[in-house]
Formats: sequence, C-alpha cells, structure tokens
Amino acid sequence: MGLEAATYISDLSASNPVASDLQSQGDDHLRLIKAVLQTTFPNASRAFRMQSVVAVTAGDITVVAPTDDTKVFPVNATAAARTVTMPSSSLFSGYSNVVVKTDSSANAVTVAAAALINGAASIKLYNQYDAAILWYSSADTTWYAFIVTRSWIPPASASGNVTLDNTYQDKLLTVSASGASRTITLPSTLPAGFKCKVKKTDSTANTVTLDATSGGSINGANTVVLRFQYEEVEIVFDGTTWHAPVYDPFPPGSSMLWWTDTAPTGWVFLEGQAISRTTYPRLFALFSTTFGVGDGSTTFNLPDVRGRFPRFWDHGKGLDPDAATRTAPAGSSVTAGDHVATLQDDQFEAHTHSYDRSAPNAINAGQGSGFAGNGAASTASGSAGSGTETRPTNMNVGVIIKLG
Repeated sequence: MGLEAATYISDLSASNPVASDLQSQGDDHLRLIKAVLQTTFPNASRAFRMQSVVAVTAGDITVVAPTDDTKVFPVNATAAARTVTMPSSSLFSGYSNVVVKTDSSANAVTVAAAALINGAASIKLYNQYDAAILWYSSADTTWYAFIVTRSWIPPASASGNVTLDNTYQDKLLTVSASGASRTITLPSTLPAGFKCKVKKTDSTANTVTLDATSGGSINGANTVVLRFQYEEVEIVFDGTTWHAPVYDPFPPGSSMLWWTDTAPTGWVFLEGQAISRTTYPRLFALFSTTFGVGDGSTTFNLPDVRGRFPRFWDHGKGLDPDAATRTAPAGSSVTAGDHVATLQDDQFEAHTHSYDRSAPNAINAGQGSGFAGNGAASTASGSAGSGTETRPTNMNVGVIIKLG
C-alpha cells in the first residue's frame, strides 16, 4: 500500500503497514514514525515520565533525579516538622516536582535545595494543603517555585489567651474578651514573613493585647492593644521585629459633635475629667498634661468644653483682635496667646449711644424702661433687657473624644 499521511502521533494508523507491503514500504513507515515522534517531541533528549503521586510520607524526603521527575510528594508533618531536600545532581532543565503539606498541625514542611529556590535556600509550607510546584533551570542553575495556598483559609477563634504558631499563618484570629481581657503572645521563633490578622469581636471594656515582649518588639513598643469592638490589626514578623499597621479611622484624640446624652463605647465627653495614663497611653502621648496633671502620677485631664462656644483658631489671620491676650485654662499647661485651647471671657465691643438731650419725651433703650430728658440733663441711664447673659439663639450639643 502507499505511505499514509501523518504529522503527529494521533495521525498514525495502528494497522499499517499491512502484511502484503514490500520491505521498502515498511522502511518508509519507520521513517515516517521517526519524523512524527520528532515533530511531536522536539528537542527530546531525555526520558519522559508521566506524573505520579507517591504515598503520603510522615518523615523527611530526599528527592532523587532523574527517577523522581514529575512526582508529587504529599508530606505529613503532624508529629514533627519535615524537610524535603531537592536533588543537586542529574538534573536537567524542566525537571519538576510538587510538594504538598497534608496535615493541619503547626509544624512546617521545608523544601530545601543546594541551588537556590526563588533566590533563597528554602521555602516553607505552613497551611494544610499548601503546595510548592518546583522547576529546575539548568541555564540559571536554580530552582523556581510557585507556592499554591487555599484561596480561603478558615478563620480561627479564641476566647482565651493565645500564643501564635504556624497554624495561624495568613489566618484571621477573632478574639472575644467578653469574659476577661486577653493576651496574644507573639514569639520570636516564628519564621520571617509570618503574618496574620487579629480582631476583637466583643463590645466590653476588656482589651486584647498583642504582646511582643518575648519576640522583639511591635511598632517599637512591647504591646499593641485593641480596645474596641471590631478593631482589627494585621501583624507581620520580619524575623526580628513585629510590625502592626493599625487601621483606625478615628485615631485617639479625634473629636466630633454628638447628639445624644450618652457617648458611644470608646469615646467620652470633653468635661475636663481625669483618666488613666496607662489605660490610654496613645491619648496621653498626644495631650500629656496640657489640660491638667490629674493626680500628678497616674492620671491626666481632658479638655473641658462645657458651656462654651468654640472659636476657630485665628492662627495669624487677624480676625481675633485680642488673640495675643487669650488666657490658658486654669490648671493646664496650655500656652497663653494665639494658641489652641486658650480662652476668652465674654465682653461687649466698645461702642457709643447718642441721643438728643433737648427732647422732652422718653427715649427707650432696648426693651427695658426708658429714661426722660428735659433738655438740660447731660447724663441719663436706663435698663436694657432682663436676661442673665447676652447670647444668640442656640442648641446644646456634646463634644466627644476618641480614647486610646
């Protein structure tokens, strides 16, 4: 029969050549098969292996090239942390493996290589079913790895104290302090790059404290404190120090008008009260003893705005003609003059009233009783109103401040 037409393996017919073909025709078929294979597998200079999955291993693994090419290694680290060592010889470009952590323990699975992996000596898998897909490049003599983690990691919850470990990697830890204040300990033994979020879920006055005393520091201090319901912070460890970019739309010291007689949780009315320096360290760092020293050691005072109208700071504008003579509130360290939180007493702007002394009839002054002139008197007096103060029409409103 004539030579069949084929370009790829799927084009070949298993029934050819037929038994009646001449030997030369059989040779043509062999040459065709070679050409098809080379077209299908260009530059094929090694054995091709189908991907296979080995049994779950509860121990360390040393991967062997080239026989382990394309194999998937499931690793169980329940009993202890495990290490998978990638081969350093008999490698070729495109050699690949997959490593999967199968357990939910805090123990990590480390994938290490003599050649660097993504520029580092090793990579780590922390969460159950995390996977590392690795390829070797002979041109760069290095490993490249793509780490796959679950798109959604179930949050963890706690109603007591917690010491973080690898099981909290990339997780949201929700903490209820309704029964008592809670402490989240941040150890120094966690790997660089560890991160998770912590959220306080209850509305009580109890706090959730992130304590890095044994693990370096956090934001340059020993602790970060969550005081308010749904307050949340993401923490990241760089191997030495913890970082916590706290998101708070109303940082301590924020003030606003409030239209009920009760301040919301975490806020108080500005009434000059003394509050704790240690319970509200961020607010104390902002105000210090500017508005009063409190008891002189453990407390400090907030501003007292009760019964006063606010006047926006002149700050050199020149609309407050008496800005330089403004006074400081009693007991405060506010700087007198044109500064925030200084006071002015009530006063009338200097002015004059004129009247016709020769007029014989009564001349009213305001809404009070009048006075009479007889044409000879040079002075006169009379009452003008019967109120206890001079004021515009107004409505009471409270001013609250965010604690912290």
